[in-house]
Amino acid sequence: MLARATSLAAVGEWIAGAPFHVLEQLGVRPDPLLPRRLAPSESAVRRLLARLDADALDRAVGRWLADRRPQPSGGADLRGVSVDGKSLRGAARAKGRKAGKTTVKTI
Repeated sequence: MLARATSLAAVGEWIAGAPFHVLEQLGVRPDPLLPRRLAPSESAVRRLLARLDADALDRAVGRWLADRRPQPSGGADLRGVSVDGKSLRGAARAKGRKAGKTTVKTI
């Protein structure tokens, strides 16, 4: 979702079109014979995701994000806002009304 890819096919297309320097930063190794990178295919990404422990990945990403969160200054508490997916995806009915009810929860 970070690259606006909403399917594994779209992820594969993003990888195929990624600039050389981006692939290099992601650790994609160079082709030993040609001046290009050996980018993973859609099927390789699919196999990798199928083998991941989703809970462990969620915890690792959560810790990584928490470590990069700016610390509150002056004793101010951080607040989170939860919004349902329809609002985030922009799902709308005719005349611009949102489909479904938006849920906002202040923590």
